[in-house]
Parts: sequence; structure tokens; C-alpha cells
Amino acid sequence: MNIFDPFYHPDTSVLDQPYDFIVTTETVEHFYHPADEFDRLWKLLNPGGILGIMTKQLRDPSTFESWHYRNDDTHVAFYQIKTFEWLSNKYGAILDIISDRVILMHKTK
Repeated sequence: MNIFDPFYHPDTSVLDQPYDFIVTTETVEHFYHPADEFDRLWKLLNPGGILGIMTKQLRDPSTFESWHYRNDDTHVAFYQIKTFEWLSNKYGAILDIISDRVILMHKTK
């Protein structure tokens, strides 16, 4: 297992090798450039691999203003199920929605 965190474990050498399983636990909401970061993660994933994503998802856009998750100043990107459906379609991935906080994207090729 390799760990990368830009603040607490900034060893970028771990971003130079492929993986069978990549986990992002409560991190994607901190992505300033989500498209670039998801592309980078997807390229690091071996065919047949899994990208595991754990983040709170917005269920109802009309509640965004009162949603507690947006009050964290470090949260700069927000997601809904349809975001992960779109990403899965973009990457040709199989989407597995485990819960309102956990998504698995299976790389098919």
C-alpha cells in the first residue's frame, strides 16, 4: 500500500506507478481541479482495477444552501450520484453505488 496526501504525505513518487485499487477517503471534495484529478487517478488504475471513492453526496440540489457539508471551507467540489454516473460513462467504467457515501468504479479496459 502506498499513501499520498499533498500535506501530510507528499511523496509524489507513488503517482508514477499503476495500481489495482485506489481509495480516496474524504478527499475528492478537496479537489480544486476535479476533472484533472479524476483523469490522473484513472490513468494510474490498471485494467480490471477499482477506484473507491468516499465522500458525502448531495441528494437534493435545492438543499445546497443549508447543507452542512458545504460549510467546511476546505470543501471546494461537491458531488451527486449523477456526477459518478457521468464519470463512469466518460471512463467506460462499471459503477457500483455502495451507499450515499461510497462509490466504486470498476475499470473494464
